[in-house]
Amino acid sequence: MKMVKFVSALLVAVGCGLLASGTLTTPTSAQAAVKTHKVTKLPKTFRGTWYNKGHKFKVTAKKFGPSTYRKKHDTNATASSERYFMPYTLSKPKHTMYLVTSIGINTIRRTKIGGRAVLIRYDEQEHANQLTIYTRAKKAKQQKNVVATNPFGINITTRKDALNNQKGYRKMNPTVKKYLRQAMKKKVDQIKFKPFKGIKITSYTAYGFFNKVVH
Repeated sequence: MKMVKFVSALLVAVGCGLLASGTLTTPTSAQAAVKTHKVTKLPKTFRGTWYNKGHKFKVTAKKFGPSTYRKKHDTNATASSERYFMPYTLSKPKHTMYLVTSIGINTIRRTKIGGRAVLIRYDEQEHANQLTIYTRAKKAKQQKNVVATNPFGINITTRKDALNNQKGYRKMNPTVKKYLRQAMKKKVDQIKFKPFKGIKITSYTAYGFFNKVVH
């Protein structure tokens, strides 16, 4: 119950920020129920050494790269809170989990792309979202790393900024939709005044979905 209240409060804070900036967010219809299960260690399927663009990333039972398992929430919602997470496995899609920090959610999936084992990470944090695809091999074409500021978020002050913001999500969305869709909700953000009028940014988020299915 505390977990639900925490994420709900976070959503309210995010929502207030959007309204203050004049952003209209359009949610999609509800998805079929996805069951989650809180765990105390990361399942074996995610563990091992992974690589992305020359960087090594190690996953163990209690660590995900530099971040460490935490039994309870870090109540200090600062950037350092990313160093701790609470893991929840999902019933679908297969081999998927949420890693919840005090300032965001990582949606992780172990799957295959082009016959190669990959670890897909969609990281939603305070000011930006990041899609990273890791592989077992040090170099592989499946590796990807794309970052985008939250739709119409911090430092988006000109029309050019907003169009680049939109471009970032267009690079991420096909992968997120194909491999993480059941764990996500689609949303569309737009601002109906200049210089952003006419620009719509489509993205995917675990917020608003996670707090409904967690138990």
